[in-house]
Amino acid sequence: LARYVPGYVDPEAPPRKPVDPVFEASRIAAINEINQSVASGVSRGNTEHTIQKLGSLTSRVVGYPGNREAFEYVKSSFQTIGLENIKIDTFQVTIPIDQGGHLTVDGSVRQIPVHALWPNRARTPSLPPEGINGPLVYAGKGSWAEFNGRTIDGAIVLMDFDSDDRYLNARMLGAQAVVFFDNGVVTRGEAEQKSEEVPLSIPRFWIAVEDARFLIDNITDINGVHLVSKTTWETVETWNVYGYVHGSNDPWPGMDGEARLSWRDKTIVVQAHYDAMSVVPALAPGSESAGGIAGLLQAASVIKQYRPGYTYLFLATSAHFQALAGVSDFVYRHARTADRFLNTIPESQRIPIDLFIGLDFSSGSD
Repeated sequence: LARYVPGYVDPEAPPRKPVDPVFEASRIAAINEINQSVASGVSRGNTEHTIQKLGSLTSRVVGYPGNREAFEYVKSSFQTIGLENIKIDTFQVTIPIDQGGHLTVDGSVRQIPVHALWPNRARTPSLPPEGINGPLVYAGKGSWAEFNGRTIDGAIVLMDFDSDDRYLNARMLGAQAVVFFDNGVVTRGEAEQKSEEVPLSIPRFWIAVEDARFLIDNITDINGVHLVSKTTWETVETWNVYGYVHGSNDPWPGMDGEARLSWRDKTIVVQAHYDAMSVVPALAPGSESAGGIAGLLQAASVIKQYRPGYTYLFLATSAHFQALAGVSDFVYRHARTADRFLNTIPESQRIPIDLFIGLDFSSGSD
C-alpha cells in the first residue's frame, strides 16, 4: 500500500525521519498543480456523449445487437484517444435470447410487440409454437381483491409493474401468462421480484405503456387475445477490449531483486464493463451502467495526455452481469499467477498486474 496510497504508513516499517516542512509544502503544491491539470482535462461533454450513446442502444445485454455496437464504440474510442497495442479477446457465454413475440386482439390486425422477461433460472417464458389464446383480464396490482368475481383460469392477465411478486397470484388462479407494463413505477426492487430462483413455468412478458393503455381502455370490447413469444438459450460471442498507455523507461527505485526494472514494467489495470442488464433482456439500454465506461474513457484520455511513470492498461469488459464472465476471462487468459495456471498461459499472453482498479459508477451517489 505504501507504494500506491499517498500518506500510507506501514505500521511495521522503521520510524521515518522528520519531514522538511519546506520540502513538504513544495511537494503538496506540485501535487495540487498536477490535480488541477488532470481535472482540466476531464470533459463533461464527453461524459454525457458516452452515456447518451450507450443509453441509446436498445439492449446491451450479451447476444443482442447493442452489445456489439457498444463494443465497437469503445474500441473506436480507444483508437481515438491513442491507446497503444489495442487488443481484443473473444469469449463465449450462454444467454437467453428473445426471438420476438406479439399480442393480437381477436378480430384485429394490430400486432402489439411483446418482450419476454428474464427466465426463472433455466425456464424461459417461451410459449408453444402456435401461441396461446385466452380472455384478457386487467388485474392492476394483482391483489386477491382485484381477482374477486373474475374468471382467471385460462386468461392472459395484464398487470401493473409495481405489483411486487403478486403475478404469482394470477398463475395460482390458472392464468396462462402475465403481461406487465410501465405504470410509472419501474425500479430495480420491483424488477428483482419478477423472476424466481426456481425454474417455475410462468410465462411473463412486457409491453409498451401506450399499448397497455389501449388494451385497458378497450378491454370491455375485447373478446380475447392471441399471444406468441419464443426465447431460446444461445451460446454467443462477446468481447473484451484493452489498450495501453506505456509508462516511463526511468529505472524503478532500487528494491531487492528489482534493480533492473523500469517504471513501465509496473502495470495498473483500470477496468469497466460496457454491457447492461434488465429484467427484459431485449430492452436494456442501461444508461445507469454506462457511467463506468464513461469514467474509463475519461481516465484514459487524461492519462494519455499526462504520460505517467507506471504503465496503464485500460480494459473494457463484457458479460459483467453473467457472473463477471468478462473479467474472469481476462484474468484466466492473462493474469493468473499460480504455477498450475501460469504454465498454461503463453508467454506472449501474460500480463502481470500490480494494481487493479474497477470502475462501476452509479448516479445514486457522489
